Amino acid sequence: MVMCNCIKSIDGLKKKMLVNFLRHIGNKYGLEKVRFEKKARDIALEKDDNPCFFENMTLSKEESNVFLACKEAFGTLFFEKDAPYLLWVSKCLHVESCTLLSIMSSYIRSIQTTKRGGLNTYKRIGWDAHVLYVCQLASSNFAEGIPSCAYNWNFDVQYIFDYFKNVYIPLSKSSRFIIKIGSFLHDIGVTLGVKDHEEKGVPLTEKYYKEIGISAESLTVEGIALTTDEIICIICAIVGNHQIINQISAEASDRYIYEKISTIKQSFSFSTCLMELFKVEFVDVMLLLATADMMAVDDSLLSVEKFEELVEARTFLQRISNNGDYEREHQKYGVKRLISLLPDANKKDAEKIIFSYIHSQENSHSLYEFLYNVKFISYAMAAIKPLNDTLKSIKLIDWCKRIAQTVKMPFSDLIFKFDTDIDTEKLGRILVLDVKEIIELGLINSSYDKDNGIIEVNINGG
Repeated sequence: MVMCNCIKSIDGLKKKMLVNFLRHIGNKYGLEKVRFEKKARDIALEKDDNPCFFENMTLSKEESNVFLACKEAFGTLFFEKDAPYLLWVSKCLHVESCTLLSIMSSYIRSIQTTKRGGLNTYKRIGWDAHVLYVCQLASSNFAEGIPSCAYNWNFDVQYIFDYFKNVYIPLSKSSRFIIKIGSFLHDIGVTLGVKDHEEKGVPLTEKYYKEIGISAESLTVEGIALTTDEIICIICAIVGNHQIINQISAEASDRYIYEKISTIKQSFSFSTCLMELFKVEFVDVMLLLATADMMAVDDSLLSVEKFEELVEARTFLQRISNNGDYEREHQKYGVKRLISLLPDANKKDAEKIIFSYIHSQENSHSLYEFLYNVKFISYAMAAIKPLNDTLKSIKLIDWCKRIAQTVKMPFSDLIFKFDTDIDTEKLGRILVLDVKEIIELGLINSSYDKDNGIIEVNINGG
């Protein structure tokens, strides 16, 4: 009888039929009180007694028919306050071997089996779990100031979530909608491979946004003052730059950040609405998305030190957005750039160790200039954090500087790209040696793409 009522409700409210269906089935399976992020984390860490939780709920034939009749209404989900919950439910429910979410989104279908180890806790059970957790954090936990329950921090994180709630509350309906859609689509480039997925994702943005099926009429009804073209433009900026907040004073140089923001601003220039959003809200949208993306790699990455870095990055990005001023003190922010890449436990004494090392070397000033000016060090954090050793980390950066000096190109034009799967244990053993000896023995390998100023880094024989 309940199912019949549900079917009548779907027939009577076509635009809401998928929402009604998912809520009904979610209630049937007792999913309303499930903390999906905790489930995903526990399964990934093999701490859950039901490792098949996301795989063992298959719809009956009657339910499947109801779903198939309304699956085209996928876009409706993103206008709901509980959109993250509805998306998680869609991941849990199956028609034969396919999740409802993968049927509604070819993007999710492409990435759901893509996994990654290391720090990437949620990605260990499939990349789609990471994506859904980003959606949940950005538009639910941060919006309501409610800490995630997946991880037990060793400090009171409530003030951090209160901060993000205060960032979220003043945002317009348009920006809140962009956060939902942007968090869902931010990793579309993974469909073409994990490496460089930000850049790879930009040309796919229009295709995957339109696949969601959000009409101009729906935007107007929901009070979202943006056209489809304007939304696609913003999502392109998000997809191509979703880590920019985390890259400030870390992987990216100040000049690189400035150039990125200038490019985004130029891409918005065709629209008065976008220019207004850029001036007032864009930085905060990017802050919420980048923080959610970081936590959905591993919640433990949110620390007191990282939060302070995020707040400083927000201020710096607002400064660039408002007046284009980006130059900062080279030595101070060069050192800070390296410290930002270290594990939190190593940050306290890092400055002293860095200064001691640099001043023991010849031409020490050049290392400060390299640290501040090198355009980008891709996947530097993935290489440096596991080393868990400040001295080895500065040696690695010193190696980069010496390689950079051999290619006769300004530091500010160079990009270092570390192998995403670099053997960090082997790298740690190599970095016991003096940097000069490492270079002479060729223990760390590099290849140089002169046309693009890119130096690829890996380990010989590894």
